[in-house]
Amino acid sequence: MHNIIEEIVPEVGAQIEGCESCDSSNPEGIFICSQMMEELSTYINLANFPIKSCKSEYFEHVIQPSFQSGFRKKPLSLLIKRAMIAAYKRDKKSLKEYFLNFGGSVAVTADLWSSEWSERFVCVTCRWIDDDDGCWSVENRVIGFRVIKDDATCNEICWEICNVLDVFKLWTKVFCISLGTGLNGDEYVESLTNRINPIERGIISNVRSCAYAANLCAQRGGWVKTEIFPFGLAKEMEFDV
Repeated sequence: MHNIIEEIVPEVGAQIEGCESCDSSNPEGIFICSQMMEELSTYINLANFPIKSCKSEYFEHVIQPSFQSGFRKKPLSLLIKRAMIAAYKRDKKSLKEYFLNFGGSVAVTADLWSSEWSERFVCVTCRWIDDDDGCWSVENRVIGFRVIKDDATCNEICWEICNVLDVFKLWTKVFCISLGTGLNGDEYVESLTNRINPIERGIISNVRSCAYAANLCAQRGGWVKTEIFPFGLAKEMEFDV
């Protein structure tokens, strides 16, 4: 986040150079920078493409002609990363507001992963049943990426997991917690159980895969909404930025 260079981009609604039909009566001929970057970043994100793919000369050849001449010189990889992080912050804020009024319980899963730069990070996923639309659906969100030092202790890792839950005020709403193979150990179970005190306290101690199994069963009969951010952005997406 701190290394991102601010760039001057065309104003929203700036017209495409050389397009004679571009006027206020022709919305389709209007170049909307923010909207285009958001759609492009969403495509790259959902297709699970690495951000560095934007640096390809072939990618530039296809994409750049659709931008204004002055804007074509801007590094797309930088702008797309900024668009992704902006979308992340917007969705995070919306989810925090949602959980403030959420009266149900959530199933939490946590595991350790490694980024493409061999950096370890803990990933916290939250699942719950949502019936706001009059029908039940299983919601699925990755709510936390936290970079973990190679020599991090069990207490330090568990503190990061608890801190993620604290950001969304989920301390009293955790139904059960499931730990992945990267956090396989009795010390993790004991530490998290004592810190969070989940509603189903005994489940975490006896069946570590409870949340995974329960969620898979629930998904068989519900519509699953998923929002997952690329692992490569783990460092930029820490909640304290």
